[in-house]
Amino acid sequence: MAVKRCPHCGAKVPSDAVFCTNCGRSLRAAPPARAPTRAAAPAAQVAPPRRGIILTTTPNVPGYRIKEVLGVVYGMTIRTRGAWGRFLAGLTSVVGGRSEEFLKEFEKARNEALSRLIAHATRLKADAVVGIEFETSDVLGSFIMFAAHGTAVRLEPFEEEEEEE
Repeated sequence: MAVKRCPHCGAKVPSDAVFCTNCGRSLRAAPPARAPTRAAAPAAQVAPPRRGIILTTTPNVPGYRIKEVLGVVYGMTIRTRGAWGRFLAGLTSVVGGRSEEFLKEFEKARNEALSRLIAHATRLKADAVVGIEFETSDVLGSFIMFAAHGTAVRLEPFEEEEEEE
């Protein structure tokens, strides 16, 4: 499969990817410009970014207020734990090292779950996903489920209050 690089973070991604599996930003548009600070432009000119979805583990986004809660969004993926993988994991733990292959697979699965969360939020036309959490679960001793979930929201910039003289 052909690969390309994310224009935002430089990570390698599949050529047919819509979002970067590393930073979560859209690959269809140029990198978004930084939002102007309140001092740089009046609040009326500041708009939530439309070229990418803001992802955060915090309950809010600095400089913005939540205008509308769209609902819970999630992304999940399941990986099998084959006999060979269990053997390697056991051998690694006996030797006392780290399993780099397992770490790579976990990272891929986490990124896949995050990509699915982003796709879900995109369908809802969200500006951001707040409160993102990641979970892993053992399923029947043979599979590992990776999940990412958060709350899809629409944002609006805080209004600047005029200072009284």
